[in-house]
Amino acid sequence: MAITEILTGDAQAVKRWSTRMMVEAIGQTYIKRFMGSSKSAILQVHNDLSKGAGDDIKYDLLPLISGFGVFGDTRLKGQEKALTYFQDSLKIEQQREGITWGRMTQQRTLHDIMEDSVVALSKFWGRVMDQFTLAQLCGTAGTAGEGPAVAAAITAHGVNALVAPDAGHTIATGAIFTVDNFRKLREKAALAAPIVQPTMVEGSPKYVVMLRPEAVTSMKNEVTANKWREITAQAESRGASNPIYTGALGEFDGCVIHESIYLPKDTGGTQLNYGVLLGAQAGSIAFGRSYQDLGSSPSKSGGENFSFFDDVDDYGNEIGISAATIWGVKKNRFNSLDYGTVRITSTENPQ
Repeated sequence: MAITEILTGDAQAVKRWSTRMMVEAIGQTYIKRFMGSSKSAILQVHNDLSKGAGDDIKYDLLPLISGFGVFGDTRLKGQEKALTYFQDSLKIEQQREGITWGRMTQQRTLHDIMEDSVVALSKFWGRVMDQFTLAQLCGTAGTAGEGPAVAAAITAHGVNALVAPDAGHTIATGAIFTVDNFRKLREKAALAAPIVQPTMVEGSPKYVVMLRPEAVTSMKNEVTANKWREITAQAESRGASNPIYTGALGEFDGCVIHESIYLPKDTGGTQLNYGVLLGAQAGSIAFGRSYQDLGSSPSKSGGENFSFFDDVDDYGNEIGISAATIWGVKKNRFNSLDYGTVRITSTENPQ
C-alpha cells in the first residue's frame, strides 16, 4: 500500500515539491510555447517583481522606426532617430488552490493521494493560466461553458480587467471560419495602427493564430484533402525545431495554426467562436517572488514562481497541501489600442 508523505517540518522536501510544482504547472499550459523574455516573444515574461516588492510592473513596447533614413552623401549627423517606446503596465495578485484528505481516506485506497494531489494541482494551474491568458488576449471571457466563471475569477483576481479590441484590431466574419480568413487576419495585422509585428522564427516572420475546435472543423470541411495536407506539412516538418510549431495543426500564409478549447465562446441566437492572431509582444505575464524569504516556517518553500504548502490539522488526522503563485497576465495596449493581436469571431456550421 502506498504511504502518503507528510512534509511538515521537512524544508528540503517541501522545496523539492515546490520546484516540481512550478515545472509541472507551467508544463501543463499550452501557452508555454509562446512565452519568452525577449521583445520578439508573443507572450513576454517579466520577472522584475520576482526580485522584490511591488504589485505593478511597467514595461516598454518597441514600435517600428518611421521615415526612410538618408541617401547618398547626405549628412546623417543630426538627423538620427531616437527610439520612442510605448509603455504599458500590468498588476499581479496572489492566487491559491489546495486539496485536503483524512488518514482513513488514504487507508482505504492503494492510490498515493499525495502524488495524485500534486498532479491534480499542476493540471489545475495549467488550465487556469490558459483560460486567463486567452481571455485577456481576446478581450472577453465569452458566455458559454466556463466563460462567466472565468470572467468572475478574473474580477476576483482583482487586476488587469478584460478589454475588448479596438476596431482596427478585430474582424467579425459573420460566417463560418475558412482558410481565406488567414489572409484577412494578416491584412488586418499589416494595416493596423499600431501595426501587429510578427515574431521571427528561424529568420522568417510568423504569426500564431489560435482557433476554437469548431472553427478548425469548419476549416477542415471547407478545404480539400490535398489542401489540408499542404497546411499540415510544414508544421510536421518543423515541429521539432521551434516551440512555436509544437502541437501546431499546420501553417498557412505565414500563420502557424493552433487550437484550444479554452478560447472564449458566446451562446445565443448565433454561436460565436473567438479566435486571435498573435504577433510579437501580444501579451505580458509577470510573476511575483516566491515565498521562501517571506517567513521562517519550515513547512513552506518556494520554487521559482510557485510555492507549495503542506498542513496537518485535527491532531494529525487531516492532511492538506496547497500551491500558490503571485502572477498577472494581460493583453498589451497603447493609447487604448491593441498592440500585438487581431481578434476574429466566426459562427458555427448549422447542425
